Amino acid sequence: MAIKLRVVGIFFSKADIEITKSPMSVKDVLDQAVSSPPPNTAFSYGAISKQGRESPSVFSAKYKSRRESQSSKRGYPAGEYVLAEDLISRPAYSVWQFYLFEPGLDGGLGAPINPASRQIVVDPNATPGSRFAEYGNTEVKDNETVIWRLINVLAEKTELPPSIPAPTS
Repeated sequence: MAIKLRVVGIFFSKADIEITKSPMSVKDVLDQAVSSPPPNTAFSYGAISKQGRESPSVFSAKYKSRRESQSSKRGYPAGEYVLAEDLISRPAYSVWQFYLFEPGLDGGLGAPINPASRQIVVDPNATPGSRFAEYGNTEVKDNETVIWRLINVLAEKTELPPSIPAPTS
């Protein structure tokens, strides 16, 4: 009985996060990974609070030995890997977003799960789809996987460099 966690970009992965309570939230999964990281690894995250709601803004993993990317299989030297949100930059800003997946065949990823269907406590004041409402209130079940990705979002239109032709239509 365990939950899997991956944080893309800092090469962090833990496949055996214990279910310590029921229901177990995405925040609980992160806290378990911080308190019980894989061998030769330190893992942490920092959160921001907005309107009384907390959301991760930075993830960090420190490795005592070489790491291999799960997707590219490329090796990375021992050391600390940190990625943080950037909510200021324009035309694009970056923000952490999590995804839930059902268990798949042979330990792989199964179908994605809509986090809105897993709210532990429904907050009537939450903006629909808000990650602030989901992070601490989304249930994760046995054998499921949580994946965090740092994504870029355009906040305004962009100008193409002269060497790139504009799309037609």
